[in-house]
Amino acid sequence: MNSILLGGGKATGVLGLLVMAFAVVMRLSGRYVIGGFQTVTLLQAGLAIVIVGCFAMLWLLVDRAKN
Repeated sequence: MNSILLGGGKATGVLGLLVMAFAVVMRLSGRYVIGGFQTVTLLQAGLAIVIVGCFAMLWLLVDRAKN
């Protein structure tokens, strides 16, 4: 379980950072809509993905503290 939370937390964190970086690069290049979504929406989605990764890592820390 711990390895799933650790790997999942890291993977979702990296995915969220990549989504946010993509949204920022597209926004700075002048594209405000990508695939029918505004870049701000993609930035918020990336932030939500990072938060899920943080939650998984926090869950792992709490589980380790119990033992």
